[in-house]
Amino acid sequence: MFSFISGGSVAIDVNGEISPFFQTQKGLHQGDRLLSILFNIIAEVLAILINRAKAKGQIGGVVHHLVDGSLSILQDAHDTILFMEHNLEKPQNMKLLFFAFEKFVNTKN
Repeated sequence: MFSFISGGSVAIDVNGEISPFFQTQKGLHQGDRLLSILFNIIAEVLAILINRAKAKGQIGGVVHHLVDGSLSILQDAHDTILFMEHNLEKPQNMKLLFFAFEKFVNTKN
């Protein structure tokens, strides 16, 4: 992902004359259109990991009779809120899943 947003090379075309290529260095900034797409991709990957852990019984939700699948996930750009059952082992599993996800997202190579 890191190389996708900051590893490209660019040239400028002015009236048919193309400049030499140069490396991009800055990556993405607030307001870039690509940010919302990347957020959705990353949020979807996290949701898939959470659903797999739920299917294996490693984590569980709280309102089985109200929410399909019983695990409620609310996400925006800065926060993820999970409503989970009160069982010490399952939040510990969720914490491990978040650590693994963080390592995956922050990998630069």
